[in-house]
Amino acid sequence: MRAICFGIWSLVLAGHPAFAQSEVVPEAAAIFLRGYPATLIAFSNNHLLFRNGAKVEFDDGKKKDFNALLTDATPLNQLAQPYPMGPDSYQPPEYNNDPGRFRCAAFFRAMYGNSPSEVESHLVTIPWMPRSTHKTVRITSVNGVDRALAAVSAELDQLPEPEKNSSQLPPEHLTGDRLPVPIN
Repeated sequence: MRAICFGIWSLVLAGHPAFAQSEVVPEAAAIFLRGYPATLIAFSNNHLLFRNGAKVEFDDGKKKDFNALLTDATPLNQLAQPYPMGPDSYQPPEYNNDPGRFRCAAFFRAMYGNSPSEVESHLVTIPWMPRSTHKTVRITSVNGVDRALAAVSAELDQLPEPEKNSSQLPPEHLTGDRLPVPIN
């Protein structure tokens, strides 16, 4: 009986995306899984699987020019242009080289919300440099962004006054009103 229960339970777990081991995850997809562990649960059949049940096609296999990448990017396309690193990273970029500009709307909608009200439901208010500015900022709580920004705010608030004033970001530039992708 114990062997039968173990066998049935093994089949149940094997069918769950988090336990499926039959598919090799491409390194580019693994980058997303490592980068968004609170949101993504797995990669299966060329799709990123989200904790909320959404799934987004990772690679549509299409060759795209720059304009098509701007309007119809997949998550894989988002990684098409790496950010420059090292001593040459401050050089002017080549024409149409703009890392981070290709965005998969379906990916961001699945992550942040598929409507303004869904996006709004994830916004929280945090104090921005409370000892210095007494202002607040609205920002998403998805993936712990709010906690990370609160930590930056606290660290900046500890700087001596001359340094603090030169590094202070105005809160109006950190509003939650700007969505990463237009919601139609």
